[in-house]
Amino acid sequence: MIKTITKSAIFKIFIICTFIAIAAVCCGGKEDKNEPKTNEEYALVREIAKVRGKTFHLGDFKKYLKFETYGNDTLIMDDETMSFYLERFLEQNALLKEAIDHKITVSDQEINQKIEELKRTLGSDQPGEKQSAELFNNKDWIEYFKESNIINRYVEISLTSGVVITQNEEKEYYRRTYNSQKPQRRYYLSQIFMQDKKIAQNIKDLLDKNKNSFEALAKKYSTTPEKDNGGAIGWYTAEELPEYIERAVTKLQPEQISDIIESENGFIILRLDDTEIQYPPSFQEAQEFVRHKLLQEKREAYLSEHIKNIWQEKKTDKSGIIIYFENLEFTYTPIQK
Repeated sequence: MIKTITKSAIFKIFIICTFIAIAAVCCGGKEDKNEPKTNEEYALVREIAKVRGKTFHLGDFKKYLKFETYGNDTLIMDDETMSFYLERFLEQNALLKEAIDHKITVSDQEINQKIEELKRTLGSDQPGEKQSAELFNNKDWIEYFKESNIINRYVEISLTSGVVITQNEEKEYYRRTYNSQKPQRRYYLSQIFMQDKKIAQNIKDLLDKNKNSFEALAKKYSTTPEKDNGGAIGWYTAEELPEYIERAVTKLQPEQISDIIESENGFIILRLDDTEIQYPPSFQEAQEFVRHKLLQEKREAYLSEHIKNIWQEKKTDKSGIIIYFENLEFTYTPIQK
């Protein structure tokens, strides 16, 4: 968890008290300069790497780890995982330098919008929500998030801008992906989700008497966001549902309501609203999705090759990536080949 410490000083209006206060602050500052650093403070300023001439310290890496895990400082990582994160940290800083050299920018307004989207995606009921909320208001994390978006924009509009997709590639991808697919049954579902089994049983009793009260009961008692839509959660194939949900759903007819289903997080009552057979899309229907997937795959392959070249650069004070293994807190094992 990131804690922000704010210094504040209250000065007396009388001149003599003001003088004493200022003198005390000055003396305190001198004492801080002479105060010896702790082992942990020395560790944080250890140089662990140099990326194209810029030096990075252990403290920079630790801050990056906290940002990457949304403020979760309880995670225990083995040496291989730490090595992966170290390489990613160094690669991102190499790409950031390239982005800056190409004058790639992202506005503060765009960043604020993306942060709001991220908050909605994570939701307010997720584990670690408090740590995430504090992180979203931390100026260092906001700067890190902005840098990450600058890198993403650089990769998209500059580094991989020359990637092209032909129609023959689209058709081949479509053939590989969809020709073997068979028609599937889909289910349109609504749910009432509760934490308390007694409440769930009371609601089930009410539904047994009047199944048309489902939407109203969902809006009143369900604890998940779709309650505002009367509990509707949309279309799902059997493969997309957890097994215990699939077993319950496949026994229902349209407009039927399930018994209480117990899950790891609470209790669920489902209603099957509709079913249909889903056929594989035609090439024309799938073409936009296929093009997007191919572009994504080609860009990832291009970026992977570009990153390999960064690692293979000649290692000098101004180029390449140099790691000072002796200053790390774990045994580094190369992940990048």
